[in-house]
Amino acid sequence: MLRERLWVDFPELYLVQRDETMIVAGIFPLVDGQRVVDRFVIELELPRTYPKGVPVLREVGGRIPRTADRHVEGDGKACIFLPDEYCYKHPNGMDLIDFLRGPVLGFLVGQSLAERGQPWPQGERAHGTDGITAFYSELVGSADSATIQRYLEALTAKQLRGHSSCPCGSGKRLRECHQECLLKLRERIPRSIARGSLERVRSRAPRP
Repeated sequence: MLRERLWVDFPELYLVQRDETMIVAGIFPLVDGQRVVDRFVIELELPRTYPKGVPVLREVGGRIPRTADRHVEGDGKACIFLPDEYCYKHPNGMDLIDFLRGPVLGFLVGQSLAERGQPWPQGERAHGTDGITAFYSELVGSADSATIQRYLEALTAKQLRGHSSCPCGSGKRLRECHQECLLKLRERIPRSIARGSLERVRSRAPRP
């Protein structure tokens, strides 16, 4: 069924299995009306928990530089969104076709424009630690890196304790302050994702 839907909407993409991993591979066209204006060769690795989980996009045609300003990691992994933000907004994942039409299309349109020296169509989240800080600051109401680090530590903890100090720094017990906010974050953002963000934030923190 998934192969048939993919063929209807993206006939130049195909679904293959490598070991135990499902990969969407082939040519992704950028279309303006009835005219194809650009093409990218991509591979999209689906998580084993699909539709839940975070798909991994790579441009495999050697066209997009593997640099932070082009939102590509050194291993070729495309930073099409902050994983924490994706999980928060889509706790049940996304349908494959919607994912291709949404995040993948937006990322590749941005890359096509960047090659021509034009700005990304709808702005862009900062790369790396700056993006993590910006996302969590919107949720917890503080841009202080130490505060955000404490929130991430609470997200990665095996268990929340209501009598512990709230990570916001108010001095109140968690149950009397931001416990509801943290519980919502823990429901949506996997500990493994939060752990990766915590490591990035810690690596940026000044040494005592």
